[in-house]
Amino acid sequence: MTSPDLLAEARALTRPCLHLRPESPGALVAVFYGDAGFDDAGDDDPGEIPWITVDLSAHPDTRVARDACLEVRADIGSGRGSAALAPLGALQGEHGRGVPLRATPSREMPPLDALFIEGGDAIGTWLDGLGWKREWGMNDNFRDLETAYAYERAWSANHALCGTNDAWAQLGGWPLTWPDEPYRAQRKAILVLRTYRASEPWIEVLQMPDGKHIVRARIT
Repeated sequence: MTSPDLLAEARALTRPCLHLRPESPGALVAVFYGDAGFDDAGDDDPGEIPWITVDLSAHPDTRVARDACLEVRADIGSGRGSAALAPLGALQGEHGRGVPLRATPSREMPPLDALFIEGGDAIGTWLDGLGWKREWGMNDNFRDLETAYAYERAWSANHALCGTNDAWAQLGGWPLTWPDEPYRAQRKAILVLRTYRASEPWIEVLQMPDGKHIVRARIT
């Protein structure tokens, strides 16, 4: 498996997403409150604070899209939060300090851990030849680090988490491996959104197989 081969496998698994920015020419799909909620709460440990409200009717994944808004609150101290459906008019919000975000369509390649698990036969043959199981994911003991690192550089260069992408948030895309939760534990979940502005933490909302939304405050 060469680096171009690995990139070709990944491009076959790209997922649509929307990158959200204040200055984007696209449609208004979210209002971001982020750490301004700390000031509103006036407390060193304010508990749950408003973080972002998104218009789910714009979501690129049809399993998530619906005629409703999702109001997301985050509790930074606990690493959790809550997400509740609201009428579409809620996008204007009652929190006057929110920043409107507009959407730019994009596509996202899977992180390497996800590529190992979700990749096709060529990925399986490559890993089998290295004596490596799909679910082991990527670590420094991997037996083809040159190819793996080349992929990670290409992925990082284009991802809002670590590249030059200036997105404040995104709708859709791939779940990531985090120190507290590997990709394989999120495999059945759908990434609803991830915020980048005011990180750390990165706030994620995942839709579970039963349709429930869970909120995670990710740190590294």
